[in-house]
Amino acid sequence: MDKYLIITENDESQWDDETGVKYHYPPKYKNKIQTGGLVIYYKGRLKNPIYSSKRLSNEPHYFGTGEIGNIKKELNTKNYFASIYNFKLFNEAVAFKNQFGYLENKANSFSGNYFRGNGVREITKEEYDRILKNATILDQTLSDPSADYNITHTSNISEGKKITIYSTKYERSKQNRDLALKIHGYSCCICSINFKEKYGDIGEGFIHIHHVKPLYSLEVEAVIDPMNFLVPVCPNCHAMIHRKKGQIVSIEEMKKIIIK
Repeated sequence: MDKYLIITENDESQWDDETGVKYHYPPKYKNKIQTGGLVIYYKGRLKNPIYSSKRLSNEPHYFGTGEIGNIKKELNTKNYFASIYNFKLFNEAVAFKNQFGYLENKANSFSGNYFRGNGVREITKEEYDRILKNATILDQTLSDPSADYNITHTSNISEGKKITIYSTKYERSKQNRDLALKIHGYSCCICSINFKEKYGDIGEGFIHIHHVKPLYSLEVEAVIDPMNFLVPVCPNCHAMIHRKKGQIVSIEEMKKIIIK
């Protein structure tokens, strides 16, 4: 029988979460978080305005969906890591309540703040479907169910985090991607790897598209020029571009690093 969960991600947290990649949690949620469980991501109300541009909404909302993969105990602690796969970001925030009440049934009958201190919440299939019915899901899969994570693991968290700051341009992102690929091709513009040449048919059509100028740096919605502002990069180079939080390495700098 499928298990359905809400998992909370905070803007500031002691937990080593990576959106759509891994979820770090205490032992009290051990019996709730199980491999194969279907999850919906939730954020509470904005507390620090510096994170406003990195959220889909400043109000409490649901923002993505995924599935629990491998689960491993964190070394030297009682905590756990769960890998997340088939992560899909919502195009727009789904409010946690509507004119009829909260989308999570228990919150409507709870005397206090149901959401505070209840970061992982079990829901029914009906509630899960209700939330998804209100969501427009992007065609974006970020991670692998076989991935193993521990306290020292690093991944493309910066890439995942940055996806959440896209706004109405998401609906046109596939068109921009297709145009960029027609112009630049499918080889990484930094290390030159071509996945079809390297892996055969299974690698055909696989490559990341990088925004030379991050969308969050634009003050208003703008038309993206695929010729000058979108480039193909492999996952490794893409991860290194966004490796340091708040700092993006340029394509030319990455090429110099590769040469060294």
